[in-house]
Parts: sequence; C-alpha cells; structure tokens
Amino acid sequence: MMKYRRLTTDELDGLKQEFVHYLAQQGIPAEDWARRLVTNEGVEEHLDGFSEYFFDRATAAISFLERQDGDTTWLFSFGEREASLIRLQVDNHGQGQIAGTGQKTFEPEARGREIFLLLEQGAQPSKGDKFEAAQATLNQSGSENPR
Repeated sequence: MMKYRRLTTDELDGLKQEFVHYLAQQGIPAEDWARRLVTNEGVEEHLDGFSEYFFDRATAAISFLERQDGDTTWLFSFGEREASLIRLQVDNHGQGQIAGTGQKTFEPEARGREIFLLLEQGAQPSKGDKFEAAQATLNQSGSENPR
C-alpha cells in the first residue's frame, strides 16, 4: 500500500526534470524508459516509487501548515515526532481569538503522512508567523488548553 498517492498526469507533467533525474538514480536511461512505456514493463511501480519519493521530499521540507475554513483558521506546527495545533476563530468583532489547541505525537516515519493528509484536506504550507504569534499570545497569557 502506498504511503501517499500516485501523482496525477498533470502533476507529473510539471515534474518532468525531477522524474528524469529519479529514473537516472534508478539506473534507467531515457531510451529504456521509452521502451518500458510501450511494453508497460515496471511503469506502474516506477510511477508509484517516484510519487513516494516526491511526497517524502516535499513533506520533509514543511514545518508549518495553515488551513482556512470559513471563520476558523487551523494553524499547525510540525516537529520530528509531534504536531501542535492552534485553532483561531473570528469573533463578532472580526478579531481572531484562540479557540483551541492540541498536540499529537507520532513516529518519525509517520510525519510525512500526517502532513500529506492535511495538504489533501486543503491545508497550505506557511512560514509559521501566524502560528508563532498565536503561540506567543498563549505563552503570555499563561492560558491553559482552551477547547
């Protein structure tokens, strides 16, 4: 079973150079790949392998995610073995208020999958400034874990 999903044709089209490099790392020159495409020899396995490789690298580079859902903003921070969440809710005055926090621990090999699932749900990578500002507010107020 794949850890992520296979890249779509459009996604693969945008990653041609990276795919060629991946095939070269696997010892598959362009003419051999062209032959395999005709005979369908190992094509599915290599597409799956490249997809895993791509998503592993992409998720490894992400430390913060942000997801907007109506009046709610979900802010995520990822460490090697844990993720932190701060949920902001817009109040009646249009101000963002901390509405909840959370923590989740996981094995290091599951980190990429956790990030991937949030990306698939619409989260976007962020610089983390909103998360860090909200965290600083929590630290200043000495606030417990609002739910």
